[in-house]
Amino acid sequence: MKSLPKEPNVLVDTYTRAVRRFKEDGIVRGSTHLLLKLTSKFVRYNCIFFFTNSKNEPLSSGAVSKLIGVVVDQASRKDIVRFEYCRLRDRAQYRRKAYEGLDRLRRGDICFLAKHDGRLIAKAWTTMADTWFISELETDESIGPESITIFDCATIPEYRGKRVFPLILRNIITKYPDRRKVIYCEKRNLSSRRAIEHDFTLEKKLYFFKILGVSFRWSR
Repeated sequence: MKSLPKEPNVLVDTYTRAVRRFKEDGIVRGSTHLLLKLTSKFVRYNCIFFFTNSKNEPLSSGAVSKLIGVVVDQASRKDIVRFEYCRLRDRAQYRRKAYEGLDRLRRGDICFLAKHDGRLIAKAWTTMADTWFISELETDESIGPESITIFDCATIPEYRGKRVFPLILRNIITKYPDRRKVIYCEKRNLSSRRAIEHDFTLEKKLYFFKILGVSFRWSR
């Protein structure tokens, strides 16, 4: 299997995008875009909502998905590659995500995929690690024993808004009733938050602020 493609140089990539922006939008909008991009490299802020579902917690009532006939099952190696191929147009990004998924399977993580009329339409990864690295906060979070973390979830664009995501989450909850389930998402991701809140409870908010390489993290 080939190694993953190298990550592009940040400054070169930013410059290339800026030149394209200048050509498409003119000097004023192009300069504004470049300034925002460069600023984001030195100053970062994020807020993560951390949700949990306790052991044997009763599920909420009511329908979950608007689609009929959606099936959620554990993904095979072939399924993971097929899903990323259908989801990502950029071939380098597709290869990177496919290899990443296969590596996760080798280390023991499990992926669940939703299918509708034979088509792969959504995914959710799970791990039973006691600690988990939250990339949005650039830090490890203690999850605790007898817990399962749900991460890297995605839905094919044309199936978004049909409540497929909460259906996958409910299937994971049902499969692991004797474990505490953990999931998180960014504060600004309103659609994911609504889907998660169907069967999960907000436990805490995690904050991250970074300026000139100095990071600050806190929770409440």
